[in-house]
Amino acid sequence: MWKNLRDYTIFVVGINSALRVSDIVKLKWEDIFYEIGELKKEIRLIEKKTSKQKVFPINQSMKKALLEYLEYADKPSGDKYIFKLRQGGNSPLSVKMAWRIFKDIQDNVKLSTHIGTHSMRKTFCFMAWKQGVPIETLMKILNHGSQSVTKRYIGITQEEINDVYLNINL
Repeated sequence: MWKNLRDYTIFVVGINSALRVSDIVKLKWEDIFYEIGELKKEIRLIEKKTSKQKVFPINQSMKKALLEYLEYADKPSGDKYIFKLRQGGNSPLSVKMAWRIFKDIQDNVKLSTHIGTHSMRKTFCFMAWKQGVPIETLMKILNHGSQSVTKRYIGITQEEINDVYLNINL
């Protein structure tokens, strides 16, 4: 059971934090819990790709998933990785293995569109943009160096462009 719960928790953390999977798999229990077992209010880390600090609050969806996963996790303690291999001691799940998990999900549910580990990050960006979050704010959240990269993440479709034209009647 915990394998599916682990994968679900990776997804929930990823889609709610916009973290790259390389940062998600390196999370340790001490990153999200105090020594007394209380969940922290925010996660602080240095991104692997950019070497920039990222600080963000743990929202209700992440909190629920992390607390549920904690119940089934194998002896969680501060310096242990949250998302580790089933038979790897304290070895974190690899980025390649995380990609394989998403590929298997795609195949099992017969999705016609491609999903991958970066889909969580892009979905966060797209949904935030749809809710009116400015590109500049998203750029900062994602630690992007240019707006053009962030705009590619949003993936504006031709249908959305057409809707703008059809709805602007001056």
